[in-house]
Amino acid sequence: MSRLGCAVTSLAMVLTATGQSVNPGTLNNFMNGHDGYTVGGGVKWETGTSTVSNGELRWKSVGGRSDRGVLAQQVCDGHATVVWVPSLVTPGGSHFVVVTGAPRNATDTTPLSEFHIVDPDAFRHTTLADYDSFDLRGFPVPTVAESTPTGAAASSSIAGLFQTAASQQAHGLDIRGTAGAILVTDPQGRRLGQAQPGGPTLNEIAGSIYYPHDEPDDAAGGLALPQLSVALVKNPSPGVYQVMLTATSTTDSIAGLDITLERADYSVVSATFGQSVTEGHAYRFDITYDTNSTTAPLIQPAVPAWASNTAY
Repeated sequence: MSRLGCAVTSLAMVLTATGQSVNPGTLNNFMNGHDGYTVGGGVKWETGTSTVSNGELRWKSVGGRSDRGVLAQQVCDGHATVVWVPSLVTPGGSHFVVVTGAPRNATDTTPLSEFHIVDPDAFRHTTLADYDSFDLRGFPVPTVAESTPTGAAASSSIAGLFQTAASQQAHGLDIRGTAGAILVTDPQGRRLGQAQPGGPTLNEIAGSIYYPHDEPDDAAGGLALPQLSVALVKNPSPGVYQVMLTATSTTDSIAGLDITLERADYSVVSATFGQSVTEGHAYRFDITYDTNSTTAPLIQPAVPAWASNTAY
């Protein structure tokens, strides 16, 4: 936990803020037994939030942005928010902290010293100014299977996050690729992600989010893990999604894909596929799922099929 526990510790803190009885150790044990980590060791925010709360909470993802105004609005609305920050020890590494205080009406010029944090790191940093930059990740909110409230209830800070679950359309498809950049093509041919690591980000799917460099690294341990790229597809349609993973490092076992489907009722099903990859090589996977199914999406390496005793 002291070497790689910043993400799960941050998740434990924001879950505790909603009234859940967890600490980093108990949450880690729970997530180990409930598919709460990716093949590369990254935290599955959606899965962890939903399962540990018995479906009472869901993860509100706002990943991949560094908007100080958005962050301030979330915090001032009462949501302790998890953010990614760069590691102060490992070049290119990552760390996670929880933002608990911010000025109202913040703009892009508001000093980061005005954003107060709770930091899992032993150095006990107290503001985002200590890290110079950040990327939003999200926070837990109550699961509500009804329309947005009106009247007095609408003044609740989370009222705007309530969403009807009358349809069976999936709420979100979370695709995570370990050890590389990913490019997702949906059944309609729309693309989300990066065709090449470090290249331009394509986002042709309205409301969706892509962010790379989400390694489960910490600021104190100095352990660098392969890149973890995340594509969050909003309200995905059923069918086959093509995923191209371009490897940024060579790994023996921890590379691959983690898929989490959050359905309209906010229940979560997930699937994992792991394999070895070689830096610079591209790997294609096809993901098939039925929106109304309660079973996990099917992940298949693209043809030609794998042959036994053969290296690729």
